[in-house]
Amino acid sequence: MTVKPGDSVTVDFVTQTPSTGAATDADALPTGTLVQNGTDTAEVVTVTNKATGIYKAAVTIPGGYAAGDEVQIRIAATVGGVAGAGVIWGATLDTERVSDLNDLDAAGVRTAVGLASANLDTQLSTIDGVVDAVLLDTGTDGVVIADDAITSGAFDESTAFPIKADDSGSTYIARTGADSDTMEGLSDQIDALRTILTRSAAAGSTDADELTCIRGDSYDSDDDNAIEGMGNISDRTKLWIVVKKSATQTDVLATLFCEETAGITRLNGAAYGTAGHSVITVSDEIAGDLRWQLDEAVTDGLVPGGYAYDIQTLSATGTVKTWRRMKPFTVSADVARVIV
Repeated sequence: MTVKPGDSVTVDFVTQTPSTGAATDADALPTGTLVQNGTDTAEVVTVTNKATGIYKAAVTIPGGYAAGDEVQIRIAATVGGVAGAGVIWGATLDTERVSDLNDLDAAGVRTAVGLASANLDTQLSTIDGVVDAVLLDTGTDGVVIADDAITSGAFDESTAFPIKADDSGSTYIARTGADSDTMEGLSDQIDALRTILTRSAAAGSTDADELTCIRGDSYDSDDDNAIEGMGNISDRTKLWIVVKKSATQTDVLATLFCEETAGITRLNGAAYGTAGHSVITVSDEIAGDLRWQLDEAVTDGLVPGGYAYDIQTLSATGTVKTWRRMKPFTVSADVARVIV
């Protein structure tokens, strides 16, 4: 769904009894907040009760917002004396929908690529003649560069790419970034990427961020699909990994609710007492690399099937940011149950 500044957005959501999950009205009418790029706004979110436990939230995206802005609707509600909050909708704004785009006819295509005439054969023939003239001038089937014609002294690195050695008999040019980069460094980067892709393939993943665990097995994301490269999370005061069957569920009904310092506190919608059965270790907070481990006692309680997970942080200034949103989390069935 593409949303533009000025569009009106209406989203349904459900409130549920914390103990049973049954749809029930909130103690008072829930309140909504429009969030722009992680910052709460004062825009009016109108909440209406449609039926028992069923509400709709409506808001108009301000016309002054820009393409690329991240917008969300967050709802706060209290049910049976239990207060909760969660994001029910989010989108990245754009300036155009697909339906706003115009189909190009043949003349439009020619104009777009700079062809003035409808006679494409004539223009291609002219180009072919120019190329033939270049090849005829060299007397070969291509342009020949003599040995040692290109040297490191022939180029100014401020205006052209550097040549690291004279090309006598064996020309090689390598530039992957900074001057200190080497082909060996590039090879190491390719190997690291291959490792990530291999992990994804082994897990049967069709999403680069998909996580897969086996029911009853100890889980380690480093052995599954490494959680790496999310971005700078150094300003966090909290970091959560939350797994749910449905995005409409409240956090108290989460399949897994884990926090970096507090460990695991919810399993299958119920309180979980052994916090240390979930360990989140951030190895590089600037790059956004972390490792998530679950004890087999936790995975033993999971029902095989498909779920979704988010990774979210809270900063010291109160900014909430979701780094991975609605990514697949799969629990695979097992055959042997020797231990659990």
